[in-house]
Amino acid sequence: MTFRRLVIRPGSGQLGTDTFAWRGRGDESSFHTDLDPELRGFGDVPLAHRDLVTFATGVFLADRTVTRPKSWRRALELEVPVYDVAGWEGLADHFAETLEILSSDSWQLTFTQRPDPQELTVAKHPEVDRVLLFSGGADSLCGAIRSLANAERLLLVSHWDWATPRCSNVLHGNSPRCSPSRLSFAAFASPVAAHRSVVEHSATRRHVAHAAFCS
Repeated sequence: MTFRRLVIRPGSGQLGTDTFAWRGRGDESSFHTDLDPELRGFGDVPLAHRDLVTFATGVFLADRTVTRPKSWRRALELEVPVYDVAGWEGLADHFAETLEILSSDSWQLTFTQRPDPQELTVAKHPEVDRVLLFSGGADSLCGAIRSLANAERLLLVSHWDWATPRCSNVLHGNSPRCSPSRLSFAAFASPVAAHRSVVEHSATRRHVAHAAFCS
């Protein structure tokens, strides 16, 4: 069984290659993102929602850094810090079964206590009319263009494997309606640094389903 762990705002000590660090904005994390662990860019996000996004992030990172054997099926153990440990432990088997369906792997989930949230300045809630999941494909691009044509203010939520979705550049560069007041973009990306050499290039994208749901 291959072990992976996500930690929030760790100290300056050396982290093992089985550990992913999610630090604040401006500090280097184990993956590219413009979101901090408290999701302050979205306003005062409830703790339960932060837990869900943290869990989805850990699942994505674990899936993308463990190579598949020829037999395809992997045995993955994931440790995630959450605020409500008892609540998540009660649902661990349910989520493990769900992930098994999505990825065809065996999952063992454990949860550790996440420190109490820091008293940090929270950004104002984005003033948008619609939140869209934005994959960078034609379907999500057409949906964004349609909303912009109706003068809606959009927040596009996405994640990608290696590069920013090119369609976001198309939106920013070619539509007169895509002013900063109308279009916002929040995203996660792939694991980096020590994990880059072992990133698994999966033949499917079933592993992103949970992250998309949490978005």
